[in-house]
Amino acid sequence: MRGQLLLFDTVRRQIEQLIPMFGVLDQTSDILDRFDTLCTDSLNIDVRGRAPEFSRINTDGTPFQFSLSLNRSGLPAFQFLGEPGRPGCNMEERHASSFVIFEELANALGVTEEAKYIANILCRIVPKLPRDLPVDVSGILWFGLSFSPCSAPTLTIYANTLWGAETSQWLRLSAIAEFFNSTGYWHLITPLATRGLSPLGVSFSLSPNRCTKGRIYLRAYGQPLDVHRKLFLTSAPDQDGVDAFEAFGRQMLRDDAGYPTRSAVFSIELPALTMLGTKFELCAHCAFSHDAEASDRILAWLQDAGFDDQIYRSTVSNLTHGRQLSTNDLPSLHAYVGVGVHNSEPYASVYLNPGPALEYL
Repeated sequence: MRGQLLLFDTVRRQIEQLIPMFGVLDQTSDILDRFDTLCTDSLNIDVRGRAPEFSRINTDGTPFQFSLSLNRSGLPAFQFLGEPGRPGCNMEERHASSFVIFEELANALGVTEEAKYIANILCRIVPKLPRDLPVDVSGILWFGLSFSPCSAPTLTIYANTLWGAETSQWLRLSAIAEFFNSTGYWHLITPLATRGLSPLGVSFSLSPNRCTKGRIYLRAYGQPLDVHRKLFLTSAPDQDGVDAFEAFGRQMLRDDAGYPTRSAVFSIELPALTMLGTKFELCAHCAFSHDAEASDRILAWLQDAGFDDQIYRSTVSNLTHGRQLSTNDLPSLHAYVGVGVHNSEPYASVYLNPGPALEYL
């Protein structure tokens, strides 16, 4: 009979194995320290003991994801995101824990003053009483960390805005656009977005000696691809943006491109400067029949779009311990896949759940 295997220990080992692939070996100690701060409590559960009602980062309840952002110009950053909180704790505890961890991560990354300012904003856009969150929505704040070989680390805070009346949710997003001096851009987006999309959340990205950046997220279900295309091309109207979106739709959806998409997320970068940024993502659980199909289509898309697929291949192999991807069940490794444009450069976004494969250890 095997002893207990904790998600914390097994995911930490995966991080140690993945770090060299991203050129950040010299940051190993810092990366592991930040992981420990974020995940010591939330991943203190058996690899087979996840609870979907506690965390909805992934459909199976694993409160952690690896994130790949692949472009044509260089080595991607090493990225992951997690949700703080002791398994089984109530919303009040999670609320308090989230702000404590935010402060600890910000201090460690050297963005203490920036974090204090953002914390004041977060207090105005997250529920004052966590019980105000709908019963079908888990989590208040999530945290992402990004480590690059050529720049300082970045801390991203994701805030859940799925609470209160929908009109109030839109007003909160408008306030964030105003904070980033991007009201005009937001007014350009909202007439398109309000036709079938609804508020999802916001994020703030902090990095030493850089201006704070943000993002507004909208969700949709059952919308035609053309709705997302119009939104995407409003922010990325040049030919590279057009080509990137068309290649993504062609390879991800194939014959289903003419039908309404299921769960999808559209987001815009803030502040809205001369070169706008945007991203369109599909829920892998809704878009694909199984992980093997997801991987086949992602690889075809990466090759079609001219992105290097080696990091994706190697990461998947590491997380699955080289096992063949399943063709029997809905995707469990792949969580989201998206196409984005940043500074006029297209990129691919893939979110991976390390939890399910660990059950076979």
